Amino acid sequence: MTGYIIEVVRKPCIRRGSMLRGLEDAGLLSLSFPHVIKSVFSSVLQVLNNEKKDYEGWQRLIIKFEDLKRNPQKELEKLCEQIGIQWSDTMLETTLHGKRDFCGNVTGFDLTPVYRLYEEYFSPFDIFRISLIAGIKQKQLGYSYNSIFGFSRTQLREMFNKEFLFEDKLKYEDDKDKIKIEMWKRGFISDCLWEVRRQDIMERMRLSANNGGG
Repeated sequence: MTGYIIEVVRKPCIRRGSMLRGLEDAGLLSLSFPHVIKSVFSSVLQVLNNEKKDYEGWQRLIIKFEDLKRNPQKELEKLCEQIGIQWSDTMLETTLHGKRDFCGNVTGFDLTPVYRLYEEYFSPFDIFRISLIAGIKQKQLGYSYNSIFGFSRTQLREMFNKEFLFEDKLKYEDDKDKIKIEMWKRGFISDCLWEVRRQDIMERMRLSANNGGG
C-alpha cells in the first residue's frame, strides 16, 4: 500500500497552553494529588521526540495549523495538488459525521486560536523557556528556534529554577508535598535539558553529514 500521512502541526508552546486550558476546564489543575501535579509538569515541559518513523510507500506532508487557519483555501488547494485529488468547496467546511463541528465555541477557520497566547498560563519568559525545551522540534517544524547552547548550564539552571505562571493554579496538600514535588521538578527539568542538549548535538551532526562535513 502507498499513501500520504497528513500531519497538522502547531507551535509547541501554544499546544501546551491549549492542553492546560483543557485540564483546567476538566478541574484537574485544582487537584492536589502529587501524581496529577507531576503529570501536569511533565506535559508542559516534556521534550518532544523529533524523530518520525518512515513507512515504505508512504509520504509525510506537514501543514502548519496557523497557515491552515489564515489561508485555508490556499493550503488545501496545495494539498489537493500534492496528493492528486480534485478540489471541492466542501473542504472549507469543518464537520464531524456530517454535522458542523465545534471546539468549544470555535469552528471552521475562525482565527481566534491562532492569536490566543494563553497568557493566563505563560508569561513571555515562560514561553521563551518552553521554546528552549522544544527547540529542535520547533526548528524542524519551521518555527522560531532558540538553541540551548546559547546559555551555560549555570544560566539554564537559574532560569528554570524560577516558577512558571501556570504553577499559581496548582494546589498542594501541604508544604511538605510542595517541597517534594519541587525537588522532583528540578530533577525532571535537569533530565529534559540534557535530552535537549543531546538532540541539538545530534541535529548538528546530521546537518554536518548532509553537507559533506562542512
